Amino acid sequence: MIRYELKKLLRGQTAALFAALLLLNVFLVAQLRAPGVGWEYDARDIQTLYAAITDLEPQEAAERLDALHERLLDSFWNGEWDGPLITGDVDGDLGVVGSVLERAKETAGYPAYLENVLATQAHLLTLPVYRDPQSFGRQNLLISGEVYSRLTDVKPRLCYTGMAETLPGGRITDVLLLLFALLTALTLFSEERKHRTLLLPLRRGRGLLFLAKLAAGGILLALGVLLLYGCNLFIGLLRCGMTPPDAPIQSVFGFQQSPWHITVGGYYALFLLAKWIAVCCVSGVLVLACNAVRNPIGAAALGLGLLFAAAQPTQAASPLLSACGLLRLSDTERMFQTYLNLDLFSSPVPEALFALGLWACLGGLCLGWAAVLWRVRSPIPTERKRSVVLTRKKKPGTLFGYEARKLLLTERGLLILLAFLCLQLWTYRDFPERLGSDDYLYLNYADVLKGAPDAEKDAWLDRRQEKYDTVYAQLAELDRRLEAGQVTPESHQIQAGMLQQELYGEELLQKVRGQYDQAKQNDGQFVSLLGWERLFGRRGVRNWIGLGIKLCLAVALGLSSVCAIETETGMAQLLNCAVRKKQARRYRRILAFSYTTIVFFIATIPYMNAVRSVYGIDGLNAPAASVPQLSIRIGTAGLSLALYAVGAFLLSVLASMLVCIFSKRFRRSISALIASSACLLSPLIVLFLTS
Repeated sequence: MIRYELKKLLRGQTAALFAALLLLNVFLVAQLRAPGVGWEYDARDIQTLYAAITDLEPQEAAERLDALHERLLDSFWNGEWDGPLITGDVDGDLGVVGSVLERAKETAGYPAYLENVLATQAHLLTLPVYRDPQSFGRQNLLISGEVYSRLTDVKPRLCYTGMAETLPGGRITDVLLLLFALLTALTLFSEERKHRTLLLPLRRGRGLLFLAKLAAGGILLALGVLLLYGCNLFIGLLRCGMTPPDAPIQSVFGFQQSPWHITVGGYYALFLLAKWIAVCCVSGVLVLACNAVRNPIGAAALGLGLLFAAAQPTQAASPLLSACGLLRLSDTERMFQTYLNLDLFSSPVPEALFALGLWACLGGLCLGWAAVLWRVRSPIPTERKRSVVLTRKKKPGTLFGYEARKLLLTERGLLILLAFLCLQLWTYRDFPERLGSDDYLYLNYADVLKGAPDAEKDAWLDRRQEKYDTVYAQLAELDRRLEAGQVTPESHQIQAGMLQQELYGEELLQKVRGQYDQAKQNDGQFVSLLGWERLFGRRGVRNWIGLGIKLCLAVALGLSSVCAIETETGMAQLLNCAVRKKQARRYRRILAFSYTTIVFFIATIPYMNAVRSVYGIDGLNAPAASVPQLSIRIGTAGLSLALYAVGAFLLSVLASMLVCIFSKRFRRSISALIASSACLLSPLIVLFLTS
């Protein structure tokens, strides 16, 4: 029975959805920045810097990096640097060296950190407030001291641990794993009830069938954990290089406070095991929802609603309640980063163990309740009950309703739309980009110069340029005085540094003047181009290609069965003989067009809103010539942007038509899905990788 349930999960459209989740995880995790803090840098630059300090002791490497950072900082203000640059830019090297310096300091300072922790715990034990042997505070200090005293022989290794830092996948993989578990529960329980393909077990065989379903689901979830997080490790390996598996876990950046005496390889194994246990506990809630509600959409909504309620963050003042939430259960990385005991009836209990135990009990209770519902609602194969089912009359429905149910429910179109919407909202819930100092200065210039060019704005630009010319004259005079011996070299360096700071923004002013002159020549207006550059610059084009990949994947998943399902279910012959065959095709096209329209809006609106909220999209009513990023310049900039949107929408419609043609020609959903995905996604992926 377990083999039968596994075959049911690993074939047809369900297997295609599993593969789609895996590909989506690879695509989204690959777009994450290199592991680190603050700066946007390339992992290869960090590897280059690590290669120069690999043979050094952590303390010596930290000192050299600190000296290099100081020299780069001085050259950033003085504008003098004659040494080699990793990124080709002093500002970029400052970010890379600063990040690696922070990592090196953490590695070099681990012995001092551990000594300080043990000394602090020993000192606290001497205070009167911790003298009660039965108090939680004293027991917590004793246990913590015993845990950290076992780490005295640990020697963190100085190496780039980006591969290990990529393992969690930036919370994206956790969401996809939850969808993986939801799809598994729906396929094992809700789909059979909906399509009436449920096996009719004997009275004593219902329990064995239920256990077989749970075993098959557990095996598939283990496979999903290995594939999803294994892909994250592989991406980290390609981008950041190999993290030595025999290095202590404290070598990983951010794991200095880890109480575990394990290697990086052991961390991988325990991380995957903890993820599998966590998702099995969550699956108990989903299985209960699928057995409580017969409709798959209702079961999915109920299960996600319960998990959403469990994931709501609680107040930091109540750590015990915070540990009960789903967020703590899914935060497996935090379990290995820090050590925290909860006060449970004045006894210290590890937070991670408490969260796993609580959710294991909750999952077990939900599975028990689901087993009761399964036993009560599972049909018994008696002749009387079969005859009742066969003679039951159903209320006839309309042809349009049949096509709509087929697309949205049978083919899981509604579930795909909801998953795509949640993905977009999750991706752009907190746009990771912020305005820099140059951006704010540019916005100040744009506030003064916005609108049509005139004589007053010309005079303002001339005054700004005269200010910089005055500074250059002062620098020349200072150099002359140095040559004449009127000032000392030290005084010259200080005064020159102060004058160099006053030149900040000159390059940006030249850029603004160029934009202003171009607007004057083209009879346009001066508008802020930050949002337009973000939409149609190099990064913008790459983001649009990424959105196109997600859109085509959603279209292929939703419409691959729109025609093929008729052949698979034997309805093709009936519809070919029906009088309303043409009307059914018309309804099918209308629904496919509506589905594509919804997918298009889900793909574009969250991204456009995120760009608008951070950068702004100004000058929609200005002439299109005011925005040089626009290749189509007809009427106003807003009209040109609308033409871009219409063109993208027409391409989406063409993609949906191609998927429908494949669905009709191949007559099999899985074949149509593979062909349409290969045809639509292959060129977009190539463009994304080469852009």
